[in-house]
Amino acid sequence: MPGHPGQGEVTLNVGIPDSFRDVFYTHYLTTVRKLQGLIDDPHAAEDLAQEAFLRLYRHPSDDMARVGAWLHRTVMRLGCDYLNQRERRSQRCVNFRAGLPFTRYNE
Repeated sequence: MPGHPGQGEVTLNVGIPDSFRDVFYTHYLTTVRKLQGLIDDPHAAEDLAQEAFLRLYRHPSDDMARVGAWLHRTVMRLGCDYLNQRERRSQRCVNFRAGLPFTRYNE
């Protein structure tokens, strides 16, 4: 569970509401692991988990008992979007190496 700075774990700054802090500490590691399993990139998984929690912080759920389900849906969508973007970038590189003209919205 997160809690000790400097040891690869995450802590929250002072001023964060207790309800958010509790949700963060309860769900952060599971969220990162789900993303790592989906996208196979630990650094991107941490970035996407951070994005999910930032979205939750900016728009808190009315029903904190269901926040786990909300986080699951959000991280799966973020992960799938990340994979789609990575695939599009990869395809542009393949096209460039093959000497094909660049099109911005090539899919």
